[in-house]
Amino acid sequence: MNIKDIVRIGNRLFHLIFWMIVGYLAGDSGMGFYFISFIIFHLVFTIIMGGIKETVARMVQVRIAKGFHSQARSIFKFGLIVATGGGALIGLIFWLASNRILASLIGYTLPASVLGMYGLYFVIYAICNVLMGYYQGLGNPFYVLVGQVAYGLILVIASPIVIKKMYVYGAKVGALLKNSLYANINGALGAVFVQIGAAVVCLLILVVGGILTRDREMDDFDYRGSDGNRSFKRSFVKTCFINMQSKVFAILSLATMTIVLIKSGYKLEASAKEIFTSVGVFADKFLLTISFAFIFFVDYVDKEKRRIHQEFSRDEHKNLRNRCSYLLKNTFFMMIPVAATTIVLAKPIVMIFFGGKMSMGVTLVRSGAVVIAFMALAYSSKAILSAIDFDYYSLIASAVGYIAMIGFLSAAIKGGINISYLVYAYLVYYLIQAGVAAFLVYRLTGLYVIDIGMKAAKVLIASVIMIIVQAVMDKLIVMNVLLLLITLIVSVAIYYLVMGLLRGITNKDINSLKGTLTYYPASIVGGFFNNNR
Repeated sequence: MNIKDIVRIGNRLFHLIFWMIVGYLAGDSGMGFYFISFIIFHLVFTIIMGGIKETVARMVQVRIAKGFHSQARSIFKFGLIVATGGGALIGLIFWLASNRILASLIGYTLPASVLGMYGLYFVIYAICNVLMGYYQGLGNPFYVLVGQVAYGLILVIASPIVIKKMYVYGAKVGALLKNSLYANINGALGAVFVQIGAAVVCLLILVVGGILTRDREMDDFDYRGSDGNRSFKRSFVKTCFINMQSKVFAILSLATMTIVLIKSGYKLEASAKEIFTSVGVFADKFLLTISFAFIFFVDYVDKEKRRIHQEFSRDEHKNLRNRCSYLLKNTFFMMIPVAATTIVLAKPIVMIFFGGKMSMGVTLVRSGAVVIAFMALAYSSKAILSAIDFDYYSLIASAVGYIAMIGFLSAAIKGGINISYLVYAYLVYYLIQAGVAAFLVYRLTGLYVIDIGMKAAKVLIASVIMIIVQAVMDKLIVMNVLLLLITLIVSVAIYYLVMGLLRGITNKDINSLKGTLTYYPASIVGGFFNNNR
């Protein structure tokens, strides 16, 4: 792992810790208010600005490689105009029309102030994305890394202070107005304040970095002609759309489920506190569990995706098939034990790391663990489709999963939707998506299905033995953070030991896992068993 990997994983971890802080200090209702506002912001940002960072980075990188520095700056300036102008417009709509947006979507205007503040965050975050893309395109990510670290640290350090103060202030206002939800709303508002402050600091670091490292090289190519400018803009918009489409369905599915849950509660005449508490519990227990499981896995898949694309570009069919097979085998190898562990140790995990209702939390954490396996398979399969330049097949798999989820929700809504139905809907979304994507990968690459199946069977056997040990330890000892960590270390060691005995870790597996944290324990165990046979 290099410094960029560490910063990327660390920043992802900071975000998840921030979410835990929001749920703990603002309460389940406060998390509900925060989540519905966040998911609306995230969906709109993804549709409008979701691909802008990758687009700027890719187009600047190509032109810098050809020596066209003025073209690279033109791309940066155009991206900055789009981010500033478009961001300001959308931000203003959020600020002025948050009541109408929420009334039309969910029938409640309680979190209007939270969504309104996301209007300011929208424009700052959009500009930060353009600056980050420009630095990455120049091959100078230092200030990007510094900005990301500063952003993450501010989220974790400032959020307990700001959210708590805002919550206390809201409780006082709520006592005067005889509405206890003001405390939760203010807690959610404090979370957005922290995000805005962190984004401002990140923006300042990026701007200062740009001043200090300004590229003064110029080329003789005049890029200001009207035809060239129109061509560049078309290319920019097209690339933005391609980069955006891979993300939009995942966010759209969450937004759809959340809105359906709130509207269903509204029709059943449940109180606002009950409805938004349900949303908060769903986000805090269920989604957060899944997010923690993918902290390292996402990086591994992204690296393997680049290697698969290289084999595809060289037209090396056999190597391409091997790479794709190993990616799917390693998906089972890495994520099935994570899902199994989460199911068995759900109770101590909820008790130590989450607040709120214990029984509901345990159920949601276990449900999230079931989704992990299918979500991992879908993510890996779609990464392969993208790597071999079949992005539209990846989009089809996501669309089919989303349609299946809508069908399930439509059938279930007649009797009233609760959190359990959201969990089932999310499972349907990724189950169908994983099946379609994996089938398409098989048809396009000719995967070694029997080899993958044998590896999955060995992983299942090792995982079963591992969770038996975990269950025994959970029964014998009262878990705290240290004992939970010891249990995880012991069970992981047993998992690798059983995989070694079953010859489930070969030298080829070890080579395929290079560049990830799992490579090191795999190499030790796999090397020992392979050298002693």
